[in-house]
Amino acid sequence: MPFLSRSIDQIGKDADETSRRRAESLTASFSPQTSPKIPKTGTLVERLSSFYAKRGKHLFDAIAAFFLIIIFAPLMGLIAILIKLTSSGSVFFSHKRVGLNNELFIMHKFRSLHDDTP
Repeated sequence: MPFLSRSIDQIGKDADETSRRRAESLTASFSPQTSPKIPKTGTLVERLSSFYAKRGKHLFDAIAAFFLIIIFAPLMGLIAILIKLTSSGSVFFSHKRVGLNNELFIMHKFRSLHDDTP
């Protein structure tokens, strides 16, 4: 029996050594030094948080929203008319939401539930 227990111990040691070598080779193959094309952490965030990037995105969002409202105004008008014809109550549902920096804002949506729903 001592031979059997020594063999099992040796198998366990060999398995541990094999696992350690595989883990080391995988760690080395995924290290940041071997993949220089991946940007460092924070590079993209720093660019997007710059003053001009924020202003440019805000300007783009405002212009895009303006044109999309004009394009979809006929459809929104039709939806408002259908809501008013099929149910009583207001056309819009408004409620407060929490936005960026925990600032409250009022969100307006087309009402999709009946006015007397509990």
